[in-house]
Amino acid sequence: MLPTESPWHQMIGHPLVGCLLLLVALTLYKGSVLYRAQSYERNLRFLLVVLGNEARFWAYLCLLAALSLLTSSVVLGLALRLGVALPLLLALLDIGIFLNFSQRLTLADLYTFTFKLNPTYTFAVIKTLVRHLGLWSYTYLLLIVAFVLLLVWLLTYPVAANYALAGWLCGAALLLAAFSASIAARTSVTAATASVATATTPPPVAYTHSAAINVIDLLRLNATRNRPYSRAFAQAFLARYNEPPAVCVQGLGVTPRPNLILIILESFSMCHSKHLSGIFNFTPNLDMLMRENVVFTNFYANGGTSTDALVALLGGTVPLPSPRYAREPTLNVYDHFDETLPRLMGRHGYQTLFMTAADVAAFGVGAWASTIGFASVQARADLQHDQSRAQGFSTATDETLYQNAILHLQRLQSPYLMVLETGSSHEPFIDPDTMRASEGLCMRYADRKIYEFIRYLEATNFFANGMVMIVSDHRRRGAVLPQEYARYGAAAPFQIPMIIIDGKKEPRTVTAPYQQTDILTSWRYLLETGPINLSPLQGILLPEPSHSANVILSRNVFDVYDSVNVVQHGMVQRVRLAGDATRFEDPQVGRNDLLDMIHYQRLRYAGVKG
Repeated sequence: MLPTESPWHQMIGHPLVGCLLLLVALTLYKGSVLYRAQSYERNLRFLLVVLGNEARFWAYLCLLAALSLLTSSVVLGLALRLGVALPLLLALLDIGIFLNFSQRLTLADLYTFTFKLNPTYTFAVIKTLVRHLGLWSYTYLLLIVAFVLLLVWLLTYPVAANYALAGWLCGAALLLAAFSASIAARTSVTAATASVATATTPPPVAYTHSAAINVIDLLRLNATRNRPYSRAFAQAFLARYNEPPAVCVQGLGVTPRPNLILIILESFSMCHSKHLSGIFNFTPNLDMLMRENVVFTNFYANGGTSTDALVALLGGTVPLPSPRYAREPTLNVYDHFDETLPRLMGRHGYQTLFMTAADVAAFGVGAWASTIGFASVQARADLQHDQSRAQGFSTATDETLYQNAILHLQRLQSPYLMVLETGSSHEPFIDPDTMRASEGLCMRYADRKIYEFIRYLEATNFFANGMVMIVSDHRRRGAVLPQEYARYGAAAPFQIPMIIIDGKKEPRTVTAPYQQTDILTSWRYLLETGPINLSPLQGILLPEPSHSANVILSRNVFDVYDSVNVVQHGMVQRVRLAGDATRFEDPQVGRNDLLDMIHYQRLRYAGVKG
């Protein structure tokens, strides 16, 4: 007679225990990755917040595992085991994305990036990141292998009731839930505990990238920004809506028409500049250019991604999430505009060229740039001198981009518009010279290469009738630092640098509020000769900063993805997007006119007819 296993051995040798051990390993790995991302502010309170949120996830899995041990039905038992495995897989995806891009994605985002993008491009990005991140990536790959082996074990292990192990798991779930509740009561894990904050009052936070430390948020399927408007609401609203009163200005129709090089500098943030923030000294050359030219110290990104920036800068439109965001990338939603920068300048005789360091398949940028009016579009595959040193997003180096820009400048006839979208300074910040993952080295590389390009333009007399505008696409993805909150308050996640270089060497610091969408409006003002109606959302910053928008909107991708930040009179307010129920988070804010403007744009791009 064969000896039977003791209940203790039955528990230890069960694959569900293996799931919990994998979860422990994943949590330790996640903690180290988040600790690494928090390299400029590491403290025990932060780790406590992470553990508190993970404990809630552990409790959920323990309860699900316990349920799977209360049945002897093969079908039900396997289904419940898969229910345990799926959240583990999502947790793996979650931390993998954060490792590479310092951000989190919802299930809708995962669908977009997995199925809507070019698979070859996606594979190239993953391969590049694995190679550059070294030990971090290899450890992550080992966790994936462990998950696959564990999944096979789960599906092949005999299904049988095990009440003893189920009891232990239920007890563990209760303890973990109590621990999580205790931590939550003692720490703050949200980036803004108040919906209204002054521009100088930092909100009380522990770790501002709150969505990145709670894997349960990944399971949300009911993101309110994806909630469609009802047809009755949409039709009634569009029938009654009137455009807000406009400010009418007379276009200048300047001659000669100046050449423009617009440089969209990836992830360039206020904290990188010693001159702007006093925090890091990553951009000494750009700081020198700021001291010699026009710098904007109160400039806002209208969104939080590179594609958001393209919509705002080139389409003059705030990329508010429409319900189509749930199933379409940003550029697929925003592909028709009343006006665009290349169309405007093309009508006035400009040659128009868009050059990006990215792969032409990345997010559909190449086709989109042609659609909005660029006569010529150049992407990584079109660039000469590329030594195949693809960066994190499969992009060419900044050096390659500027070298090719110089080749085109030698052939272009005035007037011309050249837009350069860089990529080397994207997370995970792989320095092209050393191939090390370092934000400081990476930003110093970007700083050095853009400075060399500006000095070339000076040497070739470009500024006799030319202008360079340097603007960030969005702030870096990492947590907002305490020093940033102390200086910029609630606007810190979407405040970015902007520099205008016109060769006059007349230093000026502009403190009035401006935004990315103002660039298109400003060039309309410069080139057109007729009257121009400015909405409350539009400002003019050329040839002199003369008119700030009454209201600035910025799509929130920092903590609460279902919201829009509203900047007015030095205050930051928040609007929660929820279809018909869209509202200010602070019920004391009764600005229905602002809500109407948000409704109108979202309905335009949702394809709803009145």
